[in-house]
Parts: sequence; structure tokens; C-alpha cells
Amino acid sequence: MSSRDRWAEWLLNRRCGGNKAELTRTMDYLTPIRDNVLAHAALKEGETLLDVGCGDGLIAFRALQQAPSGTVIFSDISADLLNHARALAEQMDTLSRCLLSKPQRTTCLRCRTIP
Repeated sequence: MSSRDRWAEWLLNRRCGGNKAELTRTMDYLTPIRDNVLAHAALKEGETLLDVGCGDGLIAFRALQQAPSGTVIFSDISADLLNHARALAEQMDTLSRCLLSKPQRTTCLRCRTIP
């Protein structure tokens, strides 16, 4: 068993169960959603994008490609996913344009129905 946190383990290894065809189907589904999010963000050169709950960096890394002089803040509760993103950014030679941030504290708010 991995020493990663549950979320990182699921996202990076278990989501598609090691099945390459399933990974392809998943990415075929997620890619247009990612592209739509970034189209609405209308990120311009030199701007900064904050990717809250960045996970494996699907949106963040595409933003770095679309705006070569931009910066992306990767934010996730999972230190393991941020470490994964850092390693990918190093491989892609984009680490200098990335800020990685793990919230120091989380607050859970209870939902209430207001009459």
C-alpha cells in the first residue's frame, strides 16, 4: 500500500485502476471541461491563475502552456498532490512559474436551510 494520502492515491493510481483505456476515456471526458474552464478564465500573458483544489494539475498545467509568461498557484489540501505537481513542474521546466500552497487550516461549515 502507498504511503500517500487517500485522495492522492485514488487520483494518481486508483481512479482508472491502472487501465490505460479507462485513463484515455477519462481524459477524453475531462479535457473539454478543462478547456472550457480556461476559456472562461480568459487568462492573459503575465496574469496569475489560482487553481483551488488543483489535484493532479489538469487545469494548472494547461494554463501554464496557454500563458507562457503567466504564473499558476497550485492549491490543494493534499501535500502529496502538491509534491506530485512540483515534480511534474520540474520535469516540464515550469517550476519557476508555479507557486504551491497547502492551506494551513481548514474550516468545515455546516449547511443550514433558511426558512
